[in-house]
Amino acid sequence: MAAVRICGDTHGGLSRRPRPHIRLPSPHLQGSVWAMTELWVLGPDNWSAWRALRLTALAEAPYAFGSTLAEWQGDGDREERWRARLGMRGSHNVIAVLEGRPVGMASGVPAEEPDTAELISMWVGPRARGRGVGDRLIGEIERWAHQRHARKLMLSVMPDNPAALALYERHGFTATDKLGDLLPDGERRELVLAKTLAYDADSLTSRQASRQARPSPTA
Repeated sequence: MAAVRICGDTHGGLSRRPRPHIRLPSPHLQGSVWAMTELWVLGPDNWSAWRALRLTALAEAPYAFGSTLAEWQGDGDREERWRARLGMRGSHNVIAVLEGRPVGMASGVPAEEPDTAELISMWVGPRARGRGVGDRLIGEIERWAHQRHARKLMLSVMPDNPAALALYERHGFTATDKLGDLLPDGERRELVLAKTLAYDADSLTSRQASRQARPSPTA
């Protein structure tokens, strides 16, 4: 699968132009369209681009993730593992590019709960923080969740990550009573936040029709 660049407003109509591989323009093109934040959707064939950014994220912000850098190094750093990560069924894996350089990432995956999607692997590099990159990434995962007709978008966040909490709260996420994963100290847990996704009347009618048209699992 080729990488796909998302063009335009993440909340409106999108045009998608396939690319045979990730090849980013020179960062000196500051005065062109590349000076804006772009989002690229990655598939298994783009595993090396995802790997580079994910390892950078785990090294730069170990406090922000349940996974550790050590788990993805050594024997854990295998091409087939990275391909499997990007090939997760139903996943939507996005990197943000600012001024020609990858600076952030996020994924949307189907959750275990029905009609629910989950935002995972969210990270924005230090040089891009405060520049709207996190907003673009969250907006894109929310757009993807809408396309899947999800009613709720969930995420987990570390309790001692106030910057991430503020970002998610700004986007309408609120705390739930769901227990998050236990942290290494054996006492605290990740916080689980959720946001109810809004649909207009036409979207709801289309969603209900789609659900009614699905074959019975016992058919």
